[in-house]
Amino acid sequence: MAFSVSPSVIVREVDASASVPAIATPPAAIAGVFRWGPVGEAVLVSSENELVSRFGTPDDDNYETFFVAADYLSYANALWVARADNGANTATASDTTNANTALHTFGSFDALYPGELGNSLEVAYSRSDNFEGEVAAKTDIPATRITGANSEILATKQTIAFNSSNTTFEVLPADKVTNVNVGDIFVIGNDSVGYQELTVATFAEESRDSVGDVTANTALITAYSYDLTFDNSYLLAETDLNQLSITRKWAYSGLFGETLTIAPVASATTLTFEFIILVLINK
Repeated sequence: MAFSVSPSVIVREVDASASVPAIATPPAAIAGVFRWGPVGEAVLVSSENELVSRFGTPDDDNYETFFVAADYLSYANALWVARADNGANTATASDTTNANTALHTFGSFDALYPGELGNSLEVAYSRSDNFEGEVAAKTDIPATRITGANSEILATKQTIAFNSSNTTFEVLPADKVTNVNVGDIFVIGNDSVGYQELTVATFAEESRDSVGDVTANTALITAYSYDLTFDNSYLLAETDLNQLSITRKWAYSGLFGETLTIAPVASATTLTFEFIILVLINK
């Protein structure tokens, strides 16, 4: 509201009750337990979102420290945060789960900071020649079992049932399956019904003699038997699928559009190239 009390003098009322004056607040500091972040190093944080990004979310062990810091940042924009850690909760070192330790030597990968949160990180790699490949052609997996003590067992069909998440089959020694790991993707099917991708959950191999007994004697091995379970179920057709053919893909092949290759180089010297495709996954 405005009114004039004399010529050229205007009086105006302004309601300042709804506004908060901008008062500069000096940075505060807190040291305490956090799930992630550098230890013993002060980091300037300007918001609760940045606090989560740098030091992780709260849990049963650190909620007091976290929410004190978060409460302060709800009305201020500068807080020095230092993480304390006694080393009680650490990530698992040198975990080579699902890795073929018989064929490869693995070094250890360390998370950037100490804490169990480092277990959510996974490092995976594939050689360029192991990125994708045929496991078994349609003719490699016979329609019925190879080994057995009687004709009834030998007549057992080698199929994967509709809505099933497992399959068992035998192949001749010359068609032995290699380079399969848990997490790999099997493309199963045939040209008649199509193909479906199934993720390998478990993979077991047995060498068997002619009557179906397990044997380690290479002279007696008649077939290799494979028992696989998958994370998802076969749903292509509402009948058992026979005449199997299987292509294996690296578990993380879907992150890439295609297998990486090198164009040939014209040279008098013969060169051999091998790619290592490395991925880091934050679970």
